[in-house]
Amino acid sequence: MKKPTFIIIGSARCATTSLHAYLEEHPQINLSQIKEINFFSNARFFNRGFEWYLSHFSSLHGDAVGEASTSYTAAIGDDDTTPRRIAAYLESIRLIYIVRDPIDRLLSHYLHYQHRGERFAPPSDLLRSKTFLDTRWQGCYYHQLSLYRRYFSKEQLLVITMDALRSDREQTLQRIFAHIGVEPFFVIANNSVRRLHNSSENSTKKSAWGRWMLSIYGRRLEHTRIPSFGKSLWRRAAEIGASRITTPVLSKAEYETLFDMYKEDSANLQREYDVDTSGWFR
Repeated sequence: MKKPTFIIIGSARCATTSLHAYLEEHPQINLSQIKEINFFSNARFFNRGFEWYLSHFSSLHGDAVGEASTSYTAAIGDDDTTPRRIAAYLESIRLIYIVRDPIDRLLSHYLHYQHRGERFAPPSDLLRSKTFLDTRWQGCYYHQLSLYRRYFSKEQLLVITMDALRSDREQTLQRIFAHIGVEPFFVIANNSVRRLHNSSENSTKKSAWGRWMLSIYGRRLEHTRIPSFGKSLWRRAAEIGASRITTPVLSKAEYETLFDMYKEDSANLQREYDVDTSGWFR
């Protein structure tokens, strides 16, 4: 059975949905119908076996075949289970990691939870609550990469920023195309995919009806091969009775607490992976 040749490993709330859409426009690239297969990070899916995982790629053709699962860079502490599992089955895989200002990412993730009717808690809980422990760790990009470097070479990893994807999309995509071994100078012609998807601009707080709809979606539909338009209709139905919400504003003390949490990791990321973090942190 066909194995994937690349994986977008994260990070969550860093335009991976947009990147997924851009890559699908390249004639040499095919991605799994289900985004966020989560095979290597989720015990329930991993226990279904590697053949179950490969079944997501059985009908795909192209020089580069891949998937995107942002949970692959959500390790807490020294837990390297996910990269170890990937290396055991796909040791030659090419990996793509897209990052952004970690505090902006954290706030976007918090808003995403509210939008999906999950993890109801005040924004202040982002700083120390166990409820958001995994969410905080996802912004420690250098640390997440260090777990992968135990099993993969630096050459197998490509780190890009969401800012670069937004401001210099063509050159950034050329770097990605070259990394995964396809024609690097292909230019996306489809205007419908030239925007950033899954942004926080349209986040809403769901009604009881919406939360019930989304709970069913998460348990029964999200990881199935139902066509995307069917999933989209279900999510739209969950918007009935919803109200608009905006990104929470942190106090100066809260912001400084998060800055202290991320500043060293971000400096290491810039030094070791030549990632431009100059626009991060206010």
